[in-house]
Amino acid sequence: SGLANLLVVVPDPSCFLGHSVFADSANNGPRGQSLIKELIPAVESKFHGAQSGANRYVTGISSGGWSCLWLQVTYPDDFAGCWSHCPDPVDFRDFQRIDLYAAGANMYRDEKGQRRPLARSGGGPQDENGLQTEDRVMLWYDDFVRQETVMGPGGQIHSFEAVFSPRGTDGNPIPLFDRTTGAVNPATAKAWEPYDIRLVIERNWPTLGPKLKGKLHIYAGGKDTFYLEGAAKLLKASLEKLGSDAEVIIIPGMPHTIHQPGMQAMFKTIADHQHTN
Repeated sequence: SGLANLLVVVPDPSCFLGHSVFADSANNGPRGQSLIKELIPAVESKFHGAQSGANRYVTGISSGGWSCLWLQVTYPDDFAGCWSHCPDPVDFRDFQRIDLYAAGANMYRDEKGQRRPLARSGGGPQDENGLQTEDRVMLWYDDFVRQETVMGPGGQIHSFEAVFSPRGTDGNPIPLFDRTTGAVNPATAKAWEPYDIRLVIERNWPTLGPKLKGKLHIYAGGKDTFYLEGAAKLLKASLEKLGSDAEVIIIPGMPHTIHQPGMQAMFKTIADHQHTN
């Protein structure tokens, strides 16, 4: 009953090049601006919309988890709170375990020359006590990229490049890495910095800090299926160093899924807000 006046809107993030993540980009166009300046006002004028950032909240999981965090940070006055579940990499020093800024970074091989995994699941090798000692790899980065290359635009890696990369002279997003060797292009990685949420927050903290107070709630699985917990841990450390009150929780053993207590906390926050306004 406390949420009787809640309007839930699920905007479609898909575009030809993949998932727009509602960020303005050189390749997908002004996806963030169009959402904030056009779609939201149009929906709220027709239905019982919030009409104000003080009454508007945003949430999502995975790429949607990254999207909602991006929207809250990029448009801090347009939302009163963000609940991000298992977001895509929020710190490019740990892009699914890859430091994109490191010299000699490679998407396919780690520093020891071992293949990089992209996804894991339970059921790996166990010790004499029945405890899992290693992850069971479901997907390898090089295999996944080869499959995407055959299938063409629209896949996950292509989506990242479409949002984060500059537009090339051929009209396509500039690749982050060599598709044959996996070697990261340092110039392209540098060009991704404006979309590194940790960097954006750090570089703009004097103005962003007060506007984000009480608004950030981020949940990551300690055993995220796609190795996303490392970036969340780095963001947590950065926010703590900045003195932020952000809630960043790494849930031990949780895979890539919605954190139900976090979802319930969001609904309680919204209901309590309605009761006091």
